[in-house]
Amino acid sequence: MSLERPASRLLRPLLLALVLATCARVWLGPADWLPEAQAQLPDTAKQRNDQLAEARRTNQLLTELIGVLRTQTIKVTLEGSDKNGTPLPGVPRPPEPRPAPQAGHEPGLP
Repeated sequence: MSLERPASRLLRPLLLALVLATCARVWLGPADWLPEAQAQLPDTAKQRNDQLAEARRTNQLLTELIGVLRTQTIKVTLEGSDKNGTPLPGVPRPPEPRPAPQAGHEPGLP
């Protein structure tokens, strides 16, 4: 007569199968169907060459600009507001005029 419960008869083979599957996975290594992480290392030499090329292009443009400024006359017009009197962005607004002091009244007293 066996004192085992019916659930333990099912659990014992299932547990044994799980342990064997785990051992097999450890022995064989990671699964092949999982993607591997790839390091995306920057190409520092290419970055440096690109940076140098940009610096050379900037120097060339600045040299051309200096040549234009030294040899040609440039007409510049400054305007502080548009046609409606609205100040343009970045242009400071002139200070508001103060009322003239009244005769016989000392400034600074109420």
